[in-house]
Amino acid sequence: MDHSLTLPAGKRRLRERPAVKPSVFARIYEDYFDRIYSFVRYQVAADADADDVTAIVFERILTGINRFDPKRGDFTGWVFGIARNTLREYYRQRRAQSSIDWQRLEQIKAPGQLPEQVIARQEENHRLLDAVARLSEREREILALKFGAGLTNRAIAKVADLSESNVGTILYRSLRRLRGLLGEESSRE
Repeated sequence: MDHSLTLPAGKRRLRERPAVKPSVFARIYEDYFDRIYSFVRYQVAADADADDVTAIVFERILTGINRFDPKRGDFTGWVFGIARNTLREYYRQRRAQSSIDWQRLEQIKAPGQLPEQVIARQEENHRLLDAVARLSEREREILALKFGAGLTNRAIAKVADLSESNVGTILYRSLRRLRGLLGEESSRE
């Protein structure tokens, strides 16, 4: 990953030390890591890049926690706002569409599965991820917030600065479009 998203560790200067106890940050990390990582992973192709982006998100949470103002919104919205902005910066620096890490999917095997079940699941994953890649960036982001991060429509609306009904509409249309794309692929086979 291009580490220009953050300064090299040896040259990093924090102007203000975060006034958060390690135990408080540990709790934030425990509460949000899986959801942030899933949100990032839905949108970043390589595992290593997803790891790096997630680490940068938590670094920014730690260094910016003193700026969080509960009057301006809830903590979850603030955290996912940082994640969204970090992802935008990641893509701006790459100027490329996200792609899917097929090798990662092929390594995943549930215990007790027969080889033909693994192959069928891999083919299904390929079809699904190909279809997801054909959605717009906005549709992918909303789906990642819903299914990757597990946020409610209300929380997504706050994070994405949309109305709750607009989020529901985007989700409905995205899923309908995804079903259509998957149907097109099925009819070609």
